Amino acid sequence: MQTTANAIQMDRNRADERRRRQAATQSVRCQRDLIAFDKPRTGQDRIPPYDHRGTIIVASVWLAFYLITAIHHFIFSGN
Repeated sequence: MQTTANAIQMDRNRADERRRRQAATQSVRCQRDLIAFDKPRTGQDRIPPYDHRGTIIVASVWLAFYLITAIHHFIFSGN
């Protein structure tokens, strides 16, 4: 009976140790992520390049609208 109780206790201790190791590994991973996040950026890394694609599309649509409106007005005004 005593050996069974000892075996059960040893299994519990191993499981607890495994959980502690996993928790420690996760906390180290979190600390590494935070350290990488807090690292100051310098040079080109400080500001990522801006993507002008959306701005160009909107400007093109407005230009097309303006040109179509101007041509329409010119045609129907009789000039």
